[in-house]
Amino acid sequence: MSESTTSKSPTVVDQVQRDHRKIEALLQRVTDEAGAARTEAFDELARYLEMHEAAEQAVVRPEITKVDEAEADSRQAEESKADDLIARLRSMPADSAEFDALFAKFRSAVLRHAQQEEREEHPELEANVSPERLVEMGKEFTQAEQEASD
Repeated sequence: MSESTTSKSPTVVDQVQRDHRKIEALLQRVTDEAGAARTEAFDELARYLEMHEAAEQAVVRPEITKVDEAEADSRQAEESKADDLIARLRSMPADSAEFDALFAKFRSAVLRHAQQEEREEHPELEANVSPERLVEMGKEFTQAEQEASD
């Protein structure tokens, strides 16, 4: 979690990284489950990713674009590819070999994307955005996730 601010309120970086840990757990759950439970786990993961990405698009992406447009473009391209993979995975039986192969690729891409955000994007935000604004963005991020989940 971010240590860039002395405020007790979570920053947007804290919020996004909290989501990343939940996404990692959901990815593992899909891997571990079988049958109907696997389908349910994947549906939960897909919904959570959609909510998370909507909040990132609304709050993080505009700010990082001001700081590093190339970084913002890279993350956006990764998210578009993930959306395509989710759509393909939704069209397959969760217990099929085809799903297993594509899900392995998807999982790897999602984990790599989160790592890139944490290594590249988050330090840039923390270095270029005031601690107060990062806390404000954290609140906006939570609100955007709530709106996306409705």
